Amino acid sequence: MRSRPTFAVAASAMALAASFVTAAPASAADEPPAAEALDDPRLGDRVKVEQTDLDSGMTAYAGGPTEIEQTDLAGFHMAAVTWEGDADPAPALELRVRTAAGWGEWQALERTEGAEGADAPRSTEPIWSSDEADAVAVRVDSADTAPEGLRVVTVDPGESPDDAGFSAYAAGQPDIIPRSAWGAAPAESCDATTGSMQGVVLHHTAGANSYSKEESAGIVRSYQTMHIVTNGWCDLGYNFLVDKYGQVFEGRAGSLDGHVRGAHAGVREVNDNTTGVAMMGNFETSNIRNAEWDALRDATTRLIGWRLDDYGLRPLQNLTLNGQTEFRVSGHRNWLATACPGQYGQEWLDAADGLRADIDSALS
Repeated sequence: MRSRPTFAVAASAMALAASFVTAAPASAADEPPAAEALDDPRLGDRVKVEQTDLDSGMTAYAGGPTEIEQTDLAGFHMAAVTWEGDADPAPALELRVRTAAGWGEWQALERTEGAEGADAPRSTEPIWSSDEADAVAVRVDSADTAPEGLRVVTVDPGESPDDAGFSAYAAGQPDIIPRSAWGAAPAESCDATTGSMQGVVLHHTAGANSYSKEESAGIVRSYQTMHIVTNGWCDLGYNFLVDKYGQVFEGRAGSLDGHVRGAHAGVREVNDNTTGVAMMGNFETSNIRNAEWDALRDATTRLIGWRLDDYGLRPLQNLTLNGQTEFRVSGHRNWLATACPGQYGQEWLDAADGLRADIDSALS
């Protein structure tokens, strides 16, 4: 049986000299609820998810740096924050996790920018910890009023299948790890595809840059879980994902068989008519042209080249969607106000000797 949940609410140490009011520690009468395990058949049997409502820790919030700790959690590797209402605390939300080595560094959280419409759930991009974590802390410092419905979500991806085999059944197709091999949940509730394949949108996951090859399948399962739980999507938002070791993963169900609508671009017509490819890393902070990313760049180039060629398309052609004209291979930020695929990812995409140019040369 679990011990009584422990929450701590305190001002950040560096702000002690500032003039602000912080949330007082919750009393026994209004102590926030313990983490609740999420039982959702859409997620399958491998992953374990816990959610903790943090509203009680924000009752005295007055616009100053406020920290809330949840230290009574099952082991996890991925965490994200969600909220409701009009107040938007991002980007002034930070999160850190506790592992056997102690508390890690605070990490700034980016808001998810793939949702469509004003009614889309509000959530941050998740962070990944290679070491198992057992506690999480959230720091809020963004607005005069507390965000409503503040919640932290943690995911344990579970064990990966024993055989992470490849699927290479189409002419020119690179080796791709199908959903069955990385342990995907069924996710059978997505809307039918209404568009056609007209281009590719490049993303980065904005997650960890350091992870092992063996971890990648668990990271992909965790992203699928977060996209369903925190984003309210029917399945993983991306059609394909590429890790730093050159492994390519089938994302949204059906992506290997043909064109399937994703939830990657944040613009409905773009989602309907493009393939979403996500590079697993943060290319706002890491230069993708460095040698450590050689395998990822090569695999991404081959994947997108195959996808375009399969539909008779070329990367330097234009397409017009939602009243906007871009190259057939574009970055997420070309369609939406977002940092994705990071400054270095976008520079590689646009460079005269970059992604578009390499694909165009290969397909000429």
